Amino acid sequence: YWKVVAWFSVIIVYLAIGATIFMAVESPYEHKERREVDRERARARAAIQDITEQLGNITASCGMDVNVSSLVENLTQQAKTLESSKMKDPYWNNYAAAIFFTTTVITTIGYGKIFPSTGSGRILFIFYALIGIPLSLILLTTVGN
Repeated sequence: YWKVVAWFSVIIVYLAIGATIFMAVESPYEHKERREVDRERARARAAIQDITEQLGNITASCGMDVNVSSLVENLTQQAKTLESSKMKDPYWNNYAAAIFFTTTVITTIGYGKIFPSTGSGRILFIFYALIGIPLSLILLTTVGN
């Protein structure tokens, strides 16, 4: 009984340490990536506004009766739909998600939606799995006995 508790405790500590390390390595990159995407979105919104104004000026000068606001609303809605599908949710600033990731690594489930994006995170992932998978197998063997 105490062997199982001891190995289970080792696994819990290993998961917690791994989650903390992965958050420290991956979170800055994720924040930087999010800031870049936000800047690009702001540039796109400004460009849409500029195009809208120019289109309004052109149609007014030609005497055309075009519903520019409807066109812009449709374009804006399409852009919002596209941008919401492009940026993944932040994972590495959430401790529960980092614990989930480390659990999927050592149990070899490999969910696939959460993964390290940096080179150092990927190298860390390999070594973390090389140590964590045998630890989880030892726990399963101990529970089985």
